Amino acid sequence: KPPDVFKLREEVDKLQAMNDSLLNMISNLNKNKQDQILIIENSSKNNNIEPAYFDWEIKTGFLAWTTGSPYDLLVPCIGISLNRQFWAFDLEGGFTPWSRQDDLGKRGDAMLMGSISLFPRRTLEYKAGAFSGWEFLSKTDNWTMKVLGITAGPSLKWKYFETFVGYSFSRLSTLTESDQWVSGVLFELNFKFIIN
Repeated sequence: KPPDVFKLREEVDKLQAMNDSLLNMISNLNKNKQDQILIIENSSKNNNIEPAYFDWEIKTGFLAWTTGSPYDLLVPCIGISLNRQFWAFDLEGGFTPWSRQDDLGKRGDAMLMGSISLFPRRTLEYKAGAFSGWEFLSKTDNWTMKVLGITAGPSLKWKYFETFVGYSFSRLSTLTESDQWVSGVLFELNFKFIIN
């Protein structure tokens, strides 16, 4: 018996319609998959927190300078350190809440120092900077000695502690003597109490 051409044509049309339906479903699934991939990629980009340009630390301690008695300064200080991988910038300063008594009256000290460090993430780093210091009369705030200079030397770090000892070369001004260039030593001892 010969096949019924009309029935075969109906079957082919049904199969063609099912094929088109399956192709549409596959196309929709692929589109949904691509949309989900884009959503995941965008959310992962948004969740990636950019690293900070600087790591920073707040520290406190003591800053001292001497070129030999009677020219010396010692102050409690507070400072901030802005760190990158290979260098750091430090700014610190302070003044004495106490005073020394002599013929001129009660005197206090104040100092300010800014420095650049190389290799701040290592135990041993190298620091160079500029500093200024004053010895002043507590009652009038008039200075009796002031110094402005540069310093360089090694700095040691251990856990939360940092110490620096550097050679200094500075211009010294006093009320009793003419201005002079002097060599000296600058010392710093810090404790980091806030670290980013």
